[in-house]
Amino acid sequence: MAASLIFQSVFAGPFFNLTNSGVNLPSDMSLDQQQYNLTVPTKYQSEYVALQGILNGFNASLGPDTTVVGGVTFATELLPANGNRGPALLEPGNLASVATNLNALQAMGVQGVTIAIGYPLLDPTFPNSAQYLGYFQQVVSMAHARGMKVLVESQILFANTPYSPLTFDWENLPYSQFITNHIAQDQLIINTIRPDYLELGVEADTEAFLTGYSQLNTAAGWTSYIDQLLSSLNKGNTKLVAGAATWLGTSFLTGFANNPRLDFISTHIYPIYGNNLQTLIEMGQIAEQNGKPLVVDEEWEEKVLQPVTGSGSGTGIGGPLVTQQDVFAYWSPIDAEFLNLMAKFAKEYHLVFFSPFSEDYFFAYLDWTPILDSEGYFQLKTQLDPLVSQNMASNALTPTGEDYSTLIHEATITSLGQAIINVFSSTNPLGFEETGNVYDNSGAGFMIAHRAGSKSVFIFTDSTRVNQTTGELLFNSVYSNAVVVGGPAANPTTAFYESHGFTPLTATVSGGSLLFQSAGATVYSVSLASLTSTNDYFLIETFLDSGHTIILAYGINAPGTLASGAYFDNVFGNTNALESSAYIIHWQGTVPSVPLPSDNYTITYHN
Repeated sequence: MAASLIFQSVFAGPFFNLTNSGVNLPSDMSLDQQQYNLTVPTKYQSEYVALQGILNGFNASLGPDTTVVGGVTFATELLPANGNRGPALLEPGNLASVATNLNALQAMGVQGVTIAIGYPLLDPTFPNSAQYLGYFQQVVSMAHARGMKVLVESQILFANTPYSPLTFDWENLPYSQFITNHIAQDQLIINTIRPDYLELGVEADTEAFLTGYSQLNTAAGWTSYIDQLLSSLNKGNTKLVAGAATWLGTSFLTGFANNPRLDFISTHIYPIYGNNLQTLIEMGQIAEQNGKPLVVDEEWEEKVLQPVTGSGSGTGIGGPLVTQQDVFAYWSPIDAEFLNLMAKFAKEYHLVFFSPFSEDYFFAYLDWTPILDSEGYFQLKTQLDPLVSQNMASNALTPTGEDYSTLIHEATITSLGQAIINVFSSTNPLGFEETGNVYDNSGAGFMIAHRAGSKSVFIFTDSTRVNQTTGELLFNSVYSNAVVVGGPAANPTTAFYESHGFTPLTATVSGGSLLFQSAGATVYSVSLASLTSTNDYFLIETFLDSGHTIILAYGINAPGTLASGAYFDNVFGNTNALESSAYIIHWQGTVPSVPLPSDNYTITYHN
């Protein structure tokens, strides 16, 4: 990417030096924050104040702040798996490095990762393409096993540049053949790597610079290119994403923003001077006007106030002269503030995936000194990377990393009451998933009766609504949010979301008890022998899947699931009292196996 060219320079060699760490961090490990000198050097104070002013202006352009963001997958770039590293990806121990990285991100609460796989890395004629394909299949499986969403950037490889050891002959590849080959690689990624999202392109100027195809660097040429990719791909369950970087302006987006095959609109943010943040807002508006959620899958604000040119400036947007200051800790408050402003932007413009690029600054900075200030970016990175490795392995965060972790935690604690209000009053269509069991369906019936707007009722075996391999819901124009009824034994959708870490609580049978757990710790247990046809427990909770709200309800036994529906009917008019995201409720009835709204319902646990 143009804005992130400099970061690719480290990909030719070891990254973070994690190869042999073998660290396996538990997801509930406590996070330790490092201490840094945040004093702004005199020579940079005017620049610092100016950038702070830009952020203040951006803040003022957004609506009032809210306590709950909701709907966003908070992610980051998975740099050790970046395709520009080439042969380093295939070295022994690389996958252990990736695992260490994923574990550290999981401990932070990060919910997704962005992985760059540039053309022609997987082209059958490219050296080691089959090994690269197998590598990325493993990496995506590792991320999915941790409950993380994966966005693959189908960009252009940084071949023939200082930022990758790989080479490629672009001059002898006609543009039409390039498009054909690129479509084939994209389809291969969809079919075999199976990311949640595939981004087809964002930085037109970067792709034109790397390939020499100047037609990509015009709004009309970029639109034609993206339209050809969209029309040629069988996307299956993968969401297709494309857009334009903020520094290119909206003209590079408007030509294909209404393409019906495009699921999400995306952008990248690096320079924030000038009109770049206003352009971001305009792109959010374009996404809204076309009924498409927005994705920001690369972001790290540059510490400059105007374009930087000359040797080391990258392609005009990024480069070592621009990013040299990023390594210093005194910028941490600016980094953290922009992350928080992006969370605010996410609420207002329905962002579904947000992925800051420079994950290394979640784990380490350097304290500024006059001597270090005189060194180049590459020299500074050789000092920074061992610290990143050390702190990632020990789960120690910078103030920026701590702030991002807190932001994620606060943004994803959604009130059950507010979720019910939002999805039942929204004009977006609401789905109701049933199991076919009479108790489950009857419990769902109580809830369905309260939905006056557009709704879709379906069973989990409906392949147009539910992924029949995984059980994950297939959100589309038929339904944007969903109510799911039935426990993990009866409903594979429930089993999927519990096993992949989406739900606040999970249920596990141990001996003669059912254990309700949060992050592996038991928060409430029920003796199975105590349950009768008039005495049961049920769970009702809410969570998010890529911006879609899901309300899940099920009982320990069948009457408990029906009781969850009766309880819902009883509290529907007073859901504001449900301020937590998950509740375990004890039902005690009078008529065997027939829960009524008038029965006794006692909240025994909430998070």
